[in-house]
Amino acid sequence: MRHVLFASLGLVLAGCASAPPTVTQQLLGTWSCDAAIGGGNLKGLMTYAEGGKGTVKLNYTGKMGAQAIVAAGDGDATWKLIEDDTKLESTINTVNLTTVKIGDRDVPPAMAQSMLAPMLAGQTATSTIKLDNANLTLTATDGTIKACTRPAVSDRPRPA
Repeated sequence: MRHVLFASLGLVLAGCASAPPTVTQQLLGTWSCDAAIGGGNLKGLMTYAEGGKGTVKLNYTGKMGAQAIVAAGDGDATWKLIEDDTKLESTINTVNLTTVKIGDRDVPPAMAQSMLAPMLAGQTATSTIKLDNANLTLTATDGTIKACTRPAVSDRPRPA
């Protein structure tokens, strides 16, 4: 009888251990992403945390009028899975610029904050999500594709 009990317990535990990860479980963690946006290129690290919270580290290269612009910053975000976990709704809530270069001139980040941060912050995007353990592809309703991969462990942000 004891052997039957242990065998049954073993089968139950094996069944639990073999359940595939949920979309949320696969999404959590840090992703290195790249997207063409607003006539430029946005690269960054997005960390999806439990409870729909997240952090971002962004690098934007593009143009403002005829001037080339390069900006970097970090901020916070919120996210949620919708439509039976087939779509991701994410919002970059804040962006704090850390470096800005317009043309060939460095610009104090505080001076550029009110001009550039609204281009990045306060934007909500709903994207179809395609996900596996190493790749995340987000296709926005306007057709913009954001391709993401898991960064190397040495490139991931360290917990505070």
